[in-house]
Amino acid sequence: MENSIGNKEKRYVVLLLFILLFILGYTKLFKNTIRTIKNYNQLESLNIDSLKIKNEIKEIRVGINNLDKIVGSEVKEQDLVKQNILSFISKNHSKVIVESLEETHIFKNDDFIIYSTLLTIEGNYNTILKYLYDVENKFELSKVVSVRLFKKKDYGTKKEKLYARIIFQNYKTS
Repeated sequence: MENSIGNKEKRYVVLLLFILLFILGYTKLFKNTIRTIKNYNQLESLNIDSLKIKNEIKEIRVGINNLDKIVGSEVKEQDLVKQNILSFISKNHSKVIVESLEETHIFKNDDFIIYSTLLTIEGNYNTILKYLYDVENKFELSKVVSVRLFKKKDYGTKKEKLYARIIFQNYKTS
């Protein structure tokens, strides 16, 4: 009778088998499921981040377009800007006299190439201001970054003439 197993010992064996089955079930089924849920949650957070990045890219593009309006839009050929400046004067402001249109100054940066064009015009105060106002509002290829008004005496006629030295700038991405 010593070989017979008692109720208490049977309970320990059943409990031990239950624990072994639980560990085996956990490693085969639940562990993979929990790992898959964690991976899914990580991918969801990456998806949300990618949507945020798409929105940020759209905002940056809008900002670039706004800067283009402020700074002057990007132009492929710089000679086109000079031609359009002269064309704008001849079409809209016949009372303004072009004194000089100097060579374009080029400044190179890592990200941009900035073109500066220097124009000197002659006229009376009202025509120069009207021209500047129209350039600021209607001329889109380049923007005015500096204006300097000065008087110069013409010794032939012994009269003073009013001049405006205007610097236009636009850029091109490198």
